[in-house]
Amino acid sequence: MQWDLQTLGGGFSNAGGGTGGSNLANDPNLGSFGFVLIAGPSDVVSLFSKRDASDIEFVDCFSLIHSERQVTRIFCSSDADDSNCDDVLQGGVDGTVVRMPDACGLGTYIVVHSLKDSDDQSLPDHLYKRKATTKPIMDLEFSYDFGLMKRADEDVYLRIDYSNMPGYWDTIVDSPGEKKKRSSSIHPRNLPQKDLEKRFFSSDSASWGERLDDVDGTRFWTDFDTNANEYIINAEIEGCEKDSYLTMTTNGDCSVEAKFGFTMIGTLQPFNIEQAYGFVDLKYDLDVTVDVQGSIGIDLEYRSRSAHISPVSRIEFTEPGIVSFKPSFDLGIGLEGKNASFSGYVVLRLLIGEFELTTPSDFTAHFRSLTDPEINNGFVRTTLPYSAGGTLGSIKGSSVTKPFKGHLRTYKGDVELSIIPEFSMEITLDRSVGPLSKRENSDVSRRDLPIGESNHLMSYVLGLSGLNTLSWHNRGMQLSVDSLNSRLINYGDSSLNA
Repeated sequence: MQWDLQTLGGGFSNAGGGTGGSNLANDPNLGSFGFVLIAGPSDVVSLFSKRDASDIEFVDCFSLIHSERQVTRIFCSSDADDSNCDDVLQGGVDGTVVRMPDACGLGTYIVVHSLKDSDDQSLPDHLYKRKATTKPIMDLEFSYDFGLMKRADEDVYLRIDYSNMPGYWDTIVDSPGEKKKRSSSIHPRNLPQKDLEKRFFSSDSASWGERLDDVDGTRFWTDFDTNANEYIINAEIEGCEKDSYLTMTTNGDCSVEAKFGFTMIGTLQPFNIEQAYGFVDLKYDLDVTVDVQGSIGIDLEYRSRSAHISPVSRIEFTEPGIVSFKPSFDLGIGLEGKNASFSGYVVLRLLIGEFELTTPSDFTAHFRSLTDPEINNGFVRTTLPYSAGGTLGSIKGSSVTKPFKGHLRTYKGDVELSIIPEFSMEITLDRSVGPLSKRENSDVSRRDLPIGESNHLMSYVLGLSGLNTLSWHNRGMQLSVDSLNSRLINYGDSSLNA
């Protein structure tokens, strides 16, 4: 059995709160982590790691900095008869999955394609002293393309865990599975590596839900705070009877706190995720002022864009060729005009005639929306699949002083401006792990992904978003706050609604 654990920094203080500095203890139970475990027969899954007492050494790990197919030099450090240097040759070297030494290459796992005597038999002195005298320096060709791993009579098992929550490791990863539940093809008794029994698994969604609830009770999160200072539009039209112009800006802040955890259990060969569970808890407070200056007509279908060039992203985790997780937060800005005409001009009628006076800022609207602090400690929870816990929490609008200031006259039509806080968790399964079939039912924890189908699942994106709208028409102005929506999108050939 080989496994990869990455502590991702962002440790937490004992008193609770957001991410602090690095995880000095390097303890996955105290902060954010990503974990991948691969288990299979020894002729398919081998090891070059010192922690596993391998006699293989690499000449230059620091040069392995790209993800393409590449060649590096290795040597054996033992002349003993029981040396494990030849283990990788069992059943043929091509397609063998190998666990790399720590801090060697982009990922912990590689797929070996060839091993042959190197034309360069030189070594630095400090390495030459460790080299076995009877064995040559070898050229190792490898990639991160797990679609090229060798086929075997036995399954190769895969487990993936990722979380930013203290306690997730001890509660869900480093704890025994439920042996009394109904049998499953991934039950530890079917595996040659009994150590897999140390990792929690269950065929019962309720059991997963209880474990996720235990983790959710901790007082920790990761901050994704961002500002809401944006130019939405700045345009001017000349040559009309009266110059037309429109400027819209937003100013404010959005504080964001997120908790999350995901686990996938199945086989790498054939590729099949049998159990997939996770949750996202989101808490936000959006406080923004919209400033509008204009005298113009608008007839525009709804258009939207991100408020920032790049969303706020934290603690990403990647195992090249297998999986990646990317949590992020951004604000979406949308605008729609339905045959609308409006102006911020104030028209004053005096005895000596009529003249027009424009205001420096035609009008401003101030609004605030946030997750309800009275429910679930202010967090809105989404659980996948729904049967493991459903949703909890709500969104509310908050009254503000002077929500509208300035002057506005709408002659006809409607204008609607939307501001959408959105948290996204992108989960990408690399194309190289194998073709995937369509989901056959609505439960995300049950998914049949056989080799040989033509539909390739590249990624899932779990999105949580709240719609806030500012609209004006000849009947007045309206500020509205919608509920939080969750959706799970499959970037294969179908979409799923959670």
